[in-house]
Amino acid sequence: MARGPGTGFGRRLRELREARGWSQEALAEKCNLAVQTLSRFERDLRVPDWATALTLCLVLGATPDDFTSDAEKRAIERRRAQDQLMRATDDLPVTEIRKLVAEARAMRGRVKR
Repeated sequence: MARGPGTGFGRRLRELREARGWSQEALAEKCNLAVQTLSRFERDLRVPDWATALTLCLVLGATPDDFTSDAEKRAIERRRAQDQLMRATDDLPVTEIRKLVAEARAMRGRVKR
């Protein structure tokens, strides 16, 4: 997923956020990130670690594939499922999202490198 600065990850992240009508502040809160960190991701100045990237996917109702060049081809097919996930995420309390973030980070620690 982490493709590096200037490769479009940040542009796609911003598109997904804006498609949901969220500010950077709203998405940062849902992901337990600093607004400045999210801004750096969107400007391709930083690339998130896997746990953060997966959290962004979960909160945005996206998949890691949505950040690849092939994602546009599959976007229309998944639009309906993403809309359903978006509605479910909107109703999810911030505390539950934070628990999911912690679980994703714990899972990362158990994966062999």
